[in-house]
Amino acid sequence: MEQLTERDLELLEHKLRGTLSESDKTELESKMQDKDFAQAAADFEMLLGGIDAKGDDELKAMLLEEEAKFEVQADKQEGTQTAKVFTLRRVMAVAATLLLLVLATFIWQQNEKEQANYLSDNFIPYRNVFYPIDRSGAAVNAKERAFKAYEQKNYTEALSGFNTILADSLDYGVLFFKANTLLAMEKVDEAITLFDKIPQHERFYEQSQWYLGLAYLEKGDFTSAKQYLKTVAENGGYKSQQSQELLKTLE
Repeated sequence: MEQLTERDLELLEHKLRGTLSESDKTELESKMQDKDFAQAAADFEMLLGGIDAKGDDELKAMLLEEEAKFEVQADKQEGTQTAKVFTLRRVMAVAATLLLLVLATFIWQQNEKEQANYLSDNFIPYRNVFYPIDRSGAAVNAKERAFKAYEQKNYTEALSGFNTILADSLDYGVLFFKANTLLAMEKVDEAITLFDKIPQHERFYEQSQWYLGLAYLEKGDFTSAKQYLKTVAENGGYKSQQSQELLKTLE
């Protein structure tokens, strides 16, 4: 395998950065006439170019630091030291190790996100400010029974009651609390469908955006979650601060 000297690596570095002088360009073009050198150079450029494409300056710095540790070949017969010689195989081995470390760190971070209990840590069913109920006596109608069950966290009964109410007519307030009920029961997909139906002009639209963000976090759909949380954060109203804090954990 063709060996690259320190000068060779310097030329290739300048080529990748677009900082080759005219004399350096001529020198490199001359070296590239050798097929073995051209192949070794192409492999090295691909290696460093791939690291640059990932934008990982720290990884590249580590790689170059390792290169500096490679052995220097000495000409014992003449008693002089030759130029530093770097074997491409050694370079690529170091790079592969570093890339594996970066990949392992990335996977660990992703697993940390996926294992976070976003729903249980952040979800609180929205307080019933929609339909006042008489807590001193028995519920007198279907809507009061449904909301009383909701306040008592009897979500199975509340869901049944909300379904009955919505079967008669569409009420976005009831729909919002039904979605909360579903989320409390961890029926995330069904909750998302309902929260998504709340029109922008309706009373509970802003709150729905927050709950949609939480629901998508629970599903592990961080891209969609960020979109909703950013909307809530930028509005500066309901759960704005909490959305900003959550977004920081997702960076």
